[in-house]
Amino acid sequence: MTENEESSETGDNIDEDDDVDADVDSALWDGVTVASRFESGMGTKGDPIIIKTPAQFALFASKVQSGESYSDIYFKLVSDINLNDIYWSYSGGTFSGYFDGNGKTIEGYSSTKGLFDQLYGSVCNLTIKGCVRASESYIGSVSGRAYSNAKIQNCVSYVHLMNS
Repeated sequence: MTENEESSETGDNIDEDDDVDADVDSALWDGVTVASRFESGMGTKGDPIIIKTPAQFALFASKVQSGESYSDIYFKLVSDINLNDIYWSYSGGTFSGYFDGNGKTIEGYSSTKGLFDQLYGSVCNLTIKGCVRASESYIGSVSGRAYSNAKIQNCVSYVHLMNS
């Protein structure tokens, strides 16, 4: 059973009237909400894990920050996300999976690191808008450090990079 499936055996199934993650459907991040699950998907190339809301993106980023590299796992962004120019504290960690931005935009990004701090995987078809303020010797918008096997393809950056 994946993180996206719900189990009636454990009582984790959700009634239609339950308001679980009801406030995370907004495309504008409130600065605190982290979803409890992704939209859908198994993480394969044919059935990627779907990220639809800022809170689901925060879930993804917080897991990467805490050590989940998602090696060989596929993700797909299906809507534009606005991080509301609120400092993004979920930067950090190593991403080794595949992230397809699907032609969508993550705007209002504000951090001291690139969206994918240490990239060993692949990021494609993504536009990022915002500001990165860094005091380290490496700085970037899509990735702070992209290693030799990393791929960044068809990404557009409208990010103001500041090295302090």
